[in-house]
Amino acid sequence: MRAVADGLPGEAIVRHQRRSSVVLPLAAAVSGMTFLVGCGSIGHSARPSLSARPSSSAASLAGQSAEQIMAEAIRAVRAAGSVHVVAHDAAGSKTVTFIDDISATTGREVITTNGGGLATFLLIAGVGYLRGNAAALENYYRIPAPAAAQLRGRWISFRHGDQDYRRLTTQVTLSGFIDSISMEAPLARRGSSPLGNQPAVGVHGTVSAASGAPLGSKATLYVASTGRPLPLSLIGDVPGARLRGTFRNWGEEALHLAPPPNSIPASSLTS
Repeated sequence: MRAVADGLPGEAIVRHQRRSSVVLPLAAAVSGMTFLVGCGSIGHSARPSLSARPSSSAASLAGQSAEQIMAEAIRAVRAAGSVHVVAHDAAGSKTVTFIDDISATTGREVITTNGGGLATFLLIAGVGYLRGNAAALENYYRIPAPAAAQLRGRWISFRHGDQDYRRLTTQVTLSGFIDSISMEAPLARRGSSPLGNQPAVGVHGTVSAASGAPLGSKATLYVASTGRPLPLSLIGDVPGARLRGTFRNWGEEALHLAPPPNSIPASSLTS
């Protein structure tokens, strides 16, 4: 779940507070929904749309409670194994777009802001890699301007035990995605609602504390009501911010990522 800090949208409903202090004695500074600057390559082969797939357990969602629909959706997410996420976060005049490719152990996220910020985060073989321009490092990740200028365009690597490792890596793993879409009881159905050409049913509730979202944050998750019962979109509200996320290419993401050369260990930048 992304959170708002200092008036800038961050993780409001899909991956929260990724933007805490990340690095450095130069700074003191870096949790959705994924999101990126193109390092490595990703394959999207031409495949039938979700609605064209054979019908499965989604056919019975009409008779299920909101809690049952949520459970079915989470089971379907685990079975699919990967997803492509596009999320838009807005707070006042500030906007951030996140594009994530998420799997169980490998992920990539590209972040763009309306202030010209651009950053990429990769998770490869248990190591996280962050690279951004000065605008992203300073305004999104809260790295002081002098350090952001020195680190722009450089890859910074994060390993287990490094400050902010978990918050940075969780948002591009499938388990982190499940936390971000999960909601706590009581849940309520929002009725069937088409999203594009895909029929869906909404589940509304309080976002799970496991997502790291601010207490009491609300969201509506729309789940496909034909074919596999996979999440299609999430609409969430936290004080001062609004997030819309869409999910597609379930089970179709083929990430081919190589560790960036000459990365700077985050541990060497923190005090």
